[in-house]
Amino acid sequence: MSSANAQLELFPSGEVVVDSEWQTGALPDRTGASAYVVLIRAPDDPQRAPRERGSDKAPHLTLRKQSLATWRDRIAALLDDGKERTFNAICVELCGLTADICFDEKPEHALWSLVGASRVAYSVTAPIKFRIANDHA
Repeated sequence: MSSANAQLELFPSGEVVVDSEWQTGALPDRTGASAYVVLIRAPDDPQRAPRERGSDKAPHLTLRKQSLATWRDRIAALLDDGKERTFNAICVELCGLTADICFDEKPEHALWSLVGASRVAYSVTAPIKFRIANDHA
């Protein structure tokens, strides 16, 4: 993890739910190459708008200054519509950046913390999609 302020809980605080297609409450193996599976895009992912002149030249630094709690709230609010989204789609819709920019930054940490708290579920096949967990729908 790149930020001490974004430490995830060691043990899930919510109920662990496992079925054949969706999981929540427990984090997947994200070591080595497995960490990058979340970056796989779906064919229906939104496209990032072209970069405008004078836009943020260091979005990683901007993301690091933002609040983990704010990102958790924004992601949960976005997913409240019931639509399943990839991490890339979440990032493009919320901040106009692609998943490779938001990878290992506050948006990804917030998303996985929602999974650990059993508020968000993730699909077990790539591209990984996220949705509000059934108990929170």
